Amino acid sequence: NPGEAWAQPMEIERPDGITTLCRVIDAQQAFDLNNLVPDTEAAVASGASAEIVMNIMNFCGEFDAVELVGALKDWIDEDDSGIRESDFYLKQKPPYRAGNQPLRTWKEVLLVDGFSREQLEIKERFDVNRPFSGDLIRCLTIIPASRKAPLPVNLNFASREVLLGLFGIEGEAFV
Repeated sequence: NPGEAWAQPMEIERPDGITTLCRVIDAQQAFDLNNLVPDTEAAVASGASAEIVMNIMNFCGEFDAVELVGALKDWIDEDDSGIRESDFYLKQKPPYRAGNQPLRTWKEVLLVDGFSREQLEIKERFDVNRPFSGDLIRCLTIIPASRKAPLPVNLNFASREVLLGLFGIEGEAFV
């Protein structure tokens, strides 16, 4: 439970003056990008995970979500069929291959076509209820493991944008 004493943020100052902030967060308060390619035909056929990620991206002010999600799915899936696969990345400078496996780090997301550091920065927020003001880095997560089904979101700690992504704009009253 993130509310317990052991999970409270703690600053550690080293003798040389460098301070490190340590905190425990529930990774499942956000939607896992690796949910885009679960290893089941039913999950792939429904497209629900892709729709959720697109919704979250839209609520975070990313309006090229269809292209970004397509590029992410091509990066994560195990095959080389798609628009943004190794053929595409091998033409970049420097050339590199698509991951074709679950994402491991946010740095890897920056290799995916269409993503930039600016998109992953935390925005200064004055009103949490302002539309399109969420942060991708707070609403999405990377849990580096393959799976047979999408990992659930912890509704007790999820942000407004994540909940809207899950339930859609028609669920705004519920959220």
